[in-house]
Amino acid sequence: MWVIGCLKRLFDYAQAKTLVEQNPIASLPTRFITTQESRDRALEPAEIRTFLVELYQSNIARRNKLALHLLLLTLTRKGELTQARWEHFHFDGGEWLIPPENSKTEKPHVVYLSRQATELFRELHGLAGDSEWVLPGRVSHQPISPMTLNAAMT
Repeated sequence: MWVIGCLKRLFDYAQAKTLVEQNPIASLPTRFITTQESRDRALEPAEIRTFLVELYQSNIARRNKLALHLLLLTLTRKGELTQARWEHFHFDGGEWLIPPENSKTEKPHVVYLSRQATELFRELHGLAGDSEWVLPGRVSHQPISPMTLNAAMT
């Protein structure tokens, strides 16, 4: 679907610059455009159990195991987790403040942490050492990339 949007903008630009007379994409019938299927399906408890068992039996780094488990517990985006700094956490109140610059909507919001999520974050804090990042990179003073978590899943 995004390809059609790109092509439409490209031809709109070309038409505005008088490079083409008309936008051929504008006349494309919508019946030829596939629609994205809904991803409303929730994981069944057995699927979650299988995921967690496989996750903790895998040979990926402990911090990546904890990060993937936390994504499931907090229902946050990978980018929100990988950009998290320890200053955003209030363990006593069980809260994680996601600042606007880390949010898809560019609005701050609070994630209320369960006891289990808090324990996993505390373990990550020990693994992070003196880093300001919840998930610090190995060689730089930057956080890991969300792609690191993608790679851990393969």
